[in-house]
Amino acid sequence: MHKNFIYRILFLGPLLALFVVLAPLTLHAQELEILGKVVDQTTKAGIGGATVIVFPSGEKTLTQPNGNFFLSAPKSDGMFVQILKEGYQPLTIRSNLTEIFAELLLSTQVEGQRVVVRGKRDEKKVVVSRQSLSREELKKTTSSIFDDSVKVVQTLPGVVSRGFSSQMFIRGGDSYEFSSFYDRVYLTDPYVLGGALTVFNPDVVNNIDFYSGAFPAEYNNGMSGVLDVRMRDGNPKKWQGFMELSITDLEFLVEGPLSNDPESTTQDTFLMSFRRTYYDLAAKLFLDRSGVQLPYFYDTHIRFKFQLDDSTILRVFTLGVYEGLDIEFEDFDGDESANFKKGSEASYENIRLLQGISLTKAFSDDVVWETTLGYLYRKGDLNFYTDANRYLKIKPQENYVQLRSDLTLKPGGGHIFKPGVGFYSVFSSLDLDILQRGFTDAIPPNPDPAPVYPYIPEDNFTQNYSGRLAFVQTLYL
Repeated sequence: MHKNFIYRILFLGPLLALFVVLAPLTLHAQELEILGKVVDQTTKAGIGGATVIVFPSGEKTLTQPNGNFFLSAPKSDGMFVQILKEGYQPLTIRSNLTEIFAELLLSTQVEGQRVVVRGKRDEKKVVVSRQSLSREELKKTTSSIFDDSVKVVQTLPGVVSRGFSSQMFIRGGDSYEFSSFYDRVYLTDPYVLGGALTVFNPDVVNNIDFYSGAFPAEYNNGMSGVLDVRMRDGNPKKWQGFMELSITDLEFLVEGPLSNDPESTTQDTFLMSFRRTYYDLAAKLFLDRSGVQLPYFYDTHIRFKFQLDDSTILRVFTLGVYEGLDIEFEDFDGDESANFKKGSEASYENIRLLQGISLTKAFSDDVVWETTLGYLYRKGDLNFYTDANRYLKIKPQENYVQLRSDLTLKPGGGHIFKPGVGFYSVFSSLDLDILQRGFTDAIPPNPDPAPVYPYIPEDNFTQNYSGRLAFVQTLYL
C-alpha cells in the first residue's frame, strides 16, 4: 500500500504542477482588452467624461478629456459595449470591440430647421471711415498732463502722435492737413502751447465724429482727415458746477436752466467753463526761473440754448483762447557775438475768438434742417527785442466768416441724403516791422585832416501784407 501511494504521487505530481502553470495562462487568455475614442459626431472633437460600460460583466471607465479610454473585461459570448454621456444619445457597440471609434449624436440636435436673424442697421455707421466717440468714452479714457479730448482720437486706427503732444498725423498727412470743426464752425488751428493740447475740453464736449478718409462733401476743406466736435448743452434740470485743480491748470464750470420750470425737459440752458494754467504764476513766486521759460494759456466756453418750440432750437456759443510766452535772455557764457545777450527779450501772444449761432428745425424724425453762422477771429503778436538798435515785430491777423445750411433726409434703409450750401469769406493780413542799426569802422575818404567818427547806418523795414478772399459759394451733397 505504501508502495502504491508513492506511485500515485510520482504520477499525479507532474500533472498538478502543469495545472498550476497553465491555469493563469488560460484565465488570462479569456480577458478582452478594449481601446477606443469617443468624439462628437458633428465637430469631431473628443468628448471627455463619457461612461463606457462592458456588458454583461459590468466593467466601466470614464473617457479622458481628449475622448480616449482603455479597459479590460472577461471575454464572453454576447458581450457588448455601451457609451453614455449627458446631452448625447446612448450608443451601443456589438462588434469590433477591441478598437472602438464612437461618434455620439447630440440628443437635442434639430436637423433641417432654418434660422433667420435680422437686425436694424446702425445709421451712425453708414460712413465706413467714421469713428464716433461719446462724452462717456472721452471722460473715461482721457488722461494726460492736460485734459484733452483729442488724446482719445490719437488711439484710433490711422492716427499717429508724438509723445505728450496732441498733434495728430492722419494716414501720413501732416498735423495741419486735417480740418477741425467746433459746432459746425471751421476752426483753422485747434492747438495751443505749440500743439501740447487742443481747445476741446472734455468737460464741455458732447461727442466727436472722426473721419480718417472718405469724409462727406460738407467738409470741403479736409485733406487727410476731419475732426467734427459737438459741444454739449447745459443741464436742463438744476444748477450745478465744479472747480478742479490739476498739476497744470485750474478749471471751473457752471451750468443750469434759465427758466424756473423744474418739470420741463426742454428748458433754455446756460453753460460756461474756464481754464487757466497756474504753474507760470507759481513759478514767479517760488522758483528761480533763470533759463526756464513757461508758456501759459487760458480758454473759456460759453453756450446758450433756447428752445423756441417743441421742434426748434436756437444755440449761441462763444470760444475764447489766449496763450503767450515771455522770454528774457541770459548771457551765453560771455559770448559777445551772440545775437541775444542779457537784457534781450522776446514774447508772443495768440488770441482766438470764435462765435456762432445755430438754428435747428426738426420737421420730423427723418427731416431736419440746420443753419449755422460762424465767425472766427485770430491775431498773433511776435516780438524780438535785443536793444534800441535791433528788433523784429510780426503781427498776423485772420478773419473768417462762414454760413452753412443743410437739410438732412432719412428715406429709410439706413440711407442719409444731405443737400446743403455753404458761403465762406476769409480776410487775412500780416504786419512786419524790422529795425536794424549797425556800426562800422570804415572811414570815408575826406581830405580834411579833421578827425572823422564812425557813422551809424540805419535799415528800417516796414511792410504790410493783406489778402482778401471774397464770398465763395459751395454746394455739397
